[in-house]
Amino acid sequence: QHPLRPASPIVPSISLSAESGSRQGAMAVAALMGSLRPRVSWQFEFDGDWQPFTVSASAAVEARHALWVAALGPSEVRERSACGRLEYFVDFATMTQQSASTGCARAVRREESFDRETVQALATELERERRARFAAEAAAAVAAVERSKRRDSVIVSPRRCEFSAPRSRSSSADGRSLECAPVELSSAVGASEADEKASEASVSASPPCLGAAAVPVTEPWQHLEKLTDRLFALPSHPSSKRCEITPLSSYDPRRQWMERYFRSTLEQHRQSMRDEELCPHPEIDITHVLEVYNPTVVEAYRHELSTMSRKYTHDCKAPPELERAVSVRTNLGGHSFNEVFMFHGTTWSSSTGILNEGFDSRLSGRHAGAAFGAGTYFTPVASKADFYTKRLGESTLPQQGDAQQRVMIVGRVALGSVYEASHFLQSLRRPPTDAEGAPYDSVLGLPMARGGVLDFPEAVVYRPSQAVPQFVICYRHRSCCQCRTCVAL
Repeated sequence: QHPLRPASPIVPSISLSAESGSRQGAMAVAALMGSLRPRVSWQFEFDGDWQPFTVSASAAVEARHALWVAALGPSEVRERSACGRLEYFVDFATMTQQSASTGCARAVRREESFDRETVQALATELERERRARFAAEAAAAVAAVERSKRRDSVIVSPRRCEFSAPRSRSSSADGRSLECAPVELSSAVGASEADEKASEASVSASPPCLGAAAVPVTEPWQHLEKLTDRLFALPSHPSSKRCEITPLSSYDPRRQWMERYFRSTLEQHRQSMRDEELCPHPEIDITHVLEVYNPTVVEAYRHELSTMSRKYTHDCKAPPELERAVSVRTNLGGHSFNEVFMFHGTTWSSSTGILNEGFDSRLSGRHAGAAFGAGTYFTPVASKADFYTKRLGESTLPQQGDAQQRVMIVGRVALGSVYEASHFLQSLRRPPTDAEGAPYDSVLGLPMARGGVLDFPEAVVYRPSQAVPQFVICYRHRSCCQCRTCVAL
C-alpha cells in the first residue's frame, strides 16, 4: 500500500485548482472523489502467499478496524473461523493474526481496490479540468505580457506571481523570446498571501457542477495511484517568463498531497553521527506551497527522458527505498524511469538560482558535504533535507515576511537505472558502471537497515537535466520544536 494512500475512504474535501477558468471542473472532481469508496478485503500470509479472509470474517474485521482507527475500539480483536471451531486474535497495531489454540502467528494486511468504471470517470473529469485550467493559464499569460509592457512592477494573479524587474531578453530553443528577470522566492511568498486567501474564498463560494461532454481517456486507468501521473503532470504551456511561481490554495489536492508527503516523512534523527539518542520528531507549520514552472529546465528534462526512452526498452528496477517517495510518470503509458518527487533542502539565497537556472551539480559540496561525489542530492525524507535549510532571517535577502521561515524544494527526479551504494564514494563525478560497462543514471546511498552507512537514504544525480524543481514548500519550526535542526541552532 502506498505510504500516502489513506487507510479510510478518500476525504470529500479534496478538490483541484482554484482559478476562475476551471473552478466548476475543480468542484466537479472534488464531488466525484468524495463519492469514491474502495472495496476492502483482509488477507493473511500462508506459505509465502496471501490468502483472503472469508467474506463475513473480512467484513467483521473491517468494522472493528474502523473503530480502532477512530480511537473507539481496542487494537486487538477476537474472530472465529468459518467453521466456528477456531479462534484468532487480530492485532491492528502489529498487523498480525494469532491462533488462540496453537499460538501460531501470521501477518495480515488490508487491501483496497476500486472499480475500473469509477476510476475511469474520475480520470475523465480530471482531464476536462486540466484542459480548462491550461486554457485559462494561456489567456492569463497573454494578458500578463501585455501588462508587463506598460508597467515595471510586481504583478500578482490567482494562478501566477510574475516579477517585472529590469529585464534582459533571450530566446528559447524554439525561438520564443523569454523575459530573463530572475525570480526571487522570498518576494514571491510575500506577494502570494493575500491572493491565496482571495482564491480560497472564491472556491468556497462556488457550487459543484459536473459539466457536459466527456473527454475520452486512452490510458488504462486501472489503479487509483496512477492519478498522480495526471494530477502532477509536468507543465508544458507556452510562456514568455523565465520562471513562473504559482501559489497553490489549500483546496488544491496537489498542495494537500505535498503537505501530507512532507509531514509523513518527518523522522527522528541523531544529533550527531556518534549519538545513540534520538531527538524528538520535528514540529512544523507549513505556510505556503508553490508550483514552479521554468520552461527551459522543463524542456531539458523532457529531452533527458527522451534519451532514457531510447536507452531502455523496459521499466527501470526501483529500489525499495523509493517506496516512500511519490512516484510519477511524465510519459503516460511509457516505461518507468524511476521518476519520483524528492526533497532538496536549500537556503533562501540558493533557491533563487535553482528556480531560475535549475539544479547545478557543479555547486555540490559548497554548502554541505558530498558523500557521493559532485552531484545534486535528494531524499524521500523531509526531515533529512531540513538539515540543509536556513531561516529567512539568516539570509542576505531583503526581509519580507516571517524571518523564521525555511524553504524546501520538491524536485521531480528521473533516477533511471540506480546504483545502490553501501559506502561513501566521495570521488564520483558520474555514476559507476554495471557489469557490462554501461553507466548507471544515478546513485542511491543505502540506509544502515540495508547494509549502508546512512540513517536515511539519499539519491544523487550527476546531470542537471535529470531533475526539475516543480514545487516549493515554505515552512517554519514551532517555538517548542526540539528536533535535530532546532537543537543545533
